[in-house]
Amino acid sequence: MGAAREEVRLALATAEKVLEHLDAARRYEGVVLDGPQGDNLHAFVMALEKLDEASLFLSRHKNGGLVAASAAVESIDALRNDGNVLALREFEATLRGVESVVEAKKGDKTGKAATTVEEQEQQGRQQRRRLRLLASVLAAGGNEAAASSCVKTYRDSRKTDIDAAMASESTEHKQQMQQQQVLGGGLVESRRRARR
Repeated sequence: MGAAREEVRLALATAEKVLEHLDAARRYEGVVLDGPQGDNLHAFVMALEKLDEASLFLSRHKNGGLVAASAAVESIDALRNDGNVLALREFEATLRGVESVVEAKKGDKTGKAATTVEEQEQQGRQQRRRLRLLASVLAAGGNEAAASSCVKTYRDSRKTDIDAAMASESTEHKQQMQQQQVLGGGLVESRRRARR
């Protein structure tokens, strides 16, 4: 009797898993169509991952007698494509935000920065995380051309940011070297005096 119950439990669990995959497009449609803006990014990414999982499972079983699998895969793939379009739009919008942070670092005409350095760095880190996540979503969705375009655009935008950061580092390094020379000269002079 215990073995029969276990087999029934396993059969029900398998059936629930199949139904969950068949229902994936309907279940995640709202989250995907809301797009990855703002706080919805992580829910959006999770929904796309679930769609990918369902599509893979159903693709494996659509020729094995699971009649509804073909239609479900088509719905899932169409929703995934919509998600790719929304992810690409958000990638481009976020990239514009990164560019605005770079501009803010340059400051206004008076030379005064628009925000503090810490705020700029925080914004930059958050936006770069979003960009990486969105690019990975596009790559996972099989949209190689969009993912490649995102990576190239991201790399190009980062080059400007990195060049600006390196110029800033170079200026700071020169200032530190000058301070060390001044202090070093004073230290040498004080050692000479101490020896006398």
